[in-house]
Amino acid sequence: MDFFILMLAIPLVSGALLTVLGERAWAPNLNVIASLGTFLAAAGLTIEIVASGPRFAFGEQFFIDSLNVFFVTLTAFVGLTTSIFSGPTCATSANTAA
Repeated sequence: MDFFILMLAIPLVSGALLTVLGERAWAPNLNVIASLGTFLAAAGLTIEIVASGPRFAFGEQFFIDSLNVFFVTLTAFVGLTTSIFSGPTCATSANTAA
């Protein structure tokens, strides 16, 4: 399993789903699940890079080393915490807008 592909695919697929399906009651939950999956994929990629060293992805389009993989994981963690704490705000906004 390539954690780099997962880390790119999960937000793309979940973002497309949330865009197409619109505002639903379960949308914040899907956002949290997708953000958690992205964070776990980034953490898995970090473990892989630290253990086996830097590598390229998509030919030589992306170079992944131990410095930038930590920034990617940190960004995924910030996205996860943002999605967790934004859920109640989205529910409140949806109720007041109706």
